[in-house]
Amino acid sequence: MGTVIAFAGADEEQGRKTLHRHWQIWVKEINHTVRDSLFHKDTKTRTDARNTFLKHIDDAICANYGSDLHITHKCVDTNENEILKSGIANNIFKDKDPCYFRQGRHQDLCNDVQGGIMYCGECNQTVSTVDIVNMSLQRWKDTLNPGKRAQLNRPDTNIPLSKARLDIAAYTTSYHMNGGCALEKDAFWGNSHVRDILLKYRFEEHSYCHVASCFKKDCECRFMFPFMSTACTYIHEDKGDYNQNETLWYSLDGSVNSVYPFLVLPKRPMGCQFINAHNTTISQVLNCNTNIQIGDASQVFYSTLYTSKSTQEEDNEKQIRTGRAVIKRIKRVLEETSDTISENQSMEFMPQERKEPSFVEGLSRVLSGLNAATTRNVISATMAHLIPCNNGSRFVYSHEFSDLLVSQMEATLEGQDITV
Repeated sequence: MGTVIAFAGADEEQGRKTLHRHWQIWVKEINHTVRDSLFHKDTKTRTDARNTFLKHIDDAICANYGSDLHITHKCVDTNENEILKSGIANNIFKDKDPCYFRQGRHQDLCNDVQGGIMYCGECNQTVSTVDIVNMSLQRWKDTLNPGKRAQLNRPDTNIPLSKARLDIAAYTTSYHMNGGCALEKDAFWGNSHVRDILLKYRFEEHSYCHVASCFKKDCECRFMFPFMSTACTYIHEDKGDYNQNETLWYSLDGSVNSVYPFLVLPKRPMGCQFINAHNTTISQVLNCNTNIQIGDASQVFYSTLYTSKSTQEEDNEKQIRTGRAVIKRIKRVLEETSDTISENQSMEFMPQERKEPSFVEGLSRVLSGLNAATTRNVISATMAHLIPCNNGSRFVYSHEFSDLLVSQMEATLEGQDITV
């Protein structure tokens, strides 16, 4: 990520049922001066800051499959003659009209697009990023194992890979590659380009049909997939037609800086429009999904939100469901008992002890009370295990904390001694 100055991590479970962590990392390369100069009024200062910023993005963030995707495409010309075209995807396919990308982000319309956001410039055939990945894998297979079975007596690998085969390849990458403890010698499975493609395809390729969490806010994917391909990394800022999107940031030293909403759009070759912005090294070592954003001060607020974010709705779901089921069952038994008594014996002749509140009713009331009392005081088993390991906190920090006097802050701003 760069030269790390400080970090803070917050653990969360939410709907995934397993823990994941949100890291806020401060690096030396993106310092206060660079960040504040991204929207500097002086053109040279702004350009230098953005060049520094974009260089670090290219060093730390990746939105592609590592190397260019080399493919072999069966192209049919106007005379219905089949022509094999080989090369990198960028030289063969083009982005479709932006409206298809907008439809691809929609909760319902994405099913019409089916990930088909590219087309061949010659035959006009529509393809998806999944098609591009499979073409590339097939080309690697044909090149590395031409006309024969793979080494180590393995059966031929059918492209597209099954989900199970893809899982195995992705989860074992750190063991099989880059000096791992069980190096893979097979020409296909031991090829670094192939394994990088499989690793990123499994963990970083956003599904063209999306998932439920994509539409938590509205009917469009909140992660904004798919993105159009881009030849290089750049900053997209939205000033508005009349600078109405300008925001003034006030610093403690009294300075005021104008900033605008912006997106960092990393380089995306053709076939990578659904790839998540990630860090390649982290993926290769940990074999998991990572999602990296950079440079926006609002990300600090997002991370600190977890100090007050409630996860009770997810954490107490099982407890509430169990309590309600037991209470309903007890209530049904109680009603059935009352109906039986009414049929066989009137209340005037019922013994005195039968008129007292029953044990079943009492237990039902106790369970109801317990259920109500514990709905705001429940954490999951995984989080309950983690908190003691984190010294009683969901959070980890690179630095210890200490109290700061207001007079010390004033002295710091004025360049005076802070030992007051």
